[in-house]
Formats: sequence, C-alpha cells, structure tokens
Amino acid sequence: MEPELQVYGVDDRPWLPVPGFDGCAVKILQVDPVQYQVVFMAKLAAGTRFPRHIHHCPTVAFTLEGVWRYDDHVIPPRAMAYEPAGLDHEAACEEDCVVLVVMNSVDGRFMSAWLNDKLKVDLHLKFFQRAEALNRALGHVPGIRER
Repeated sequence: MEPELQVYGVDDRPWLPVPGFDGCAVKILQVDPVQYQVVFMAKLAAGTRFPRHIHHCPTVAFTLEGVWRYDDHVIPPRAMAYEPAGLDHEAACEEDCVVLVVMNSVDGRFMSAWLNDKLKVDLHLKFFQRAEALNRALGHVPGIRER
C-alpha cells in the first residue's frame, strides 16, 4: 500500500477530558500503530499541575497558547521543549495553555504518570488508539480519505 498524505481539521476534533487529570483535555490528531507515533494537543487550565510522570520515548511539546512550566523551565508560546526518554518530572500551567505533543516510541510505551503515591497510569499505544476512536466517534473528522 502506498503511503498517502492525511490532512485533518483540528477544530473538527472534540476535546476529551482526561480522567484523573483535572483541568486537562486532549485532542488526538494521529495514532500510528506501525511507527509507534502519537500526535495530540493537550489543553490545560490555569493552575493545573500535571502529576509526576516519566517519558518512555522522546517527546516534543510545542506551546501553541499560554505559558507552562517544566520543573524550573518556563515554556512560553511558540517555544518547543524536547524531552528525551527517561525524564521524570512534573509540569504546571500558569495560565490556560494548549500544547502540541509528538511522541515516538520504539515499543508502544509512551509514558507513565502517578496520580498519587500509589496509583500509576501507563499511557501506551492502546490508550491512544482508544482515545482516537472516541475522538472519531464524537466528532466528524474530515481528511483526504477517511480510514
């Protein structure tokens, strides 16, 4: 099968609240189960703290709107954070923000987050595939060709 361009209207995808992460919603833009790549937008409300998490793969986070903090670093609009695999950290938003995230895994594991000291949540390929299916079910997603 020939590879083909896929173009999506971002506004046609609904924001999905992320259970367990108050103040956080995502729009799943692309899940590639062959290349183990996910692309999504994350929207975080002002004052939101994303709990401690560890990346299992390289991650690019590009700030579209707002300002967020990554440990001691401030990431303003139009700034990119490159997060290598193995980083263990927290993030927080000083104001409402929207971030475009691209994650490239070698084994389908993307990150693990701790909702508290005891509850660990693993975000892996199946999580993103289910979220993408929910995105498609809740909103029409026009593209060059529907899959």
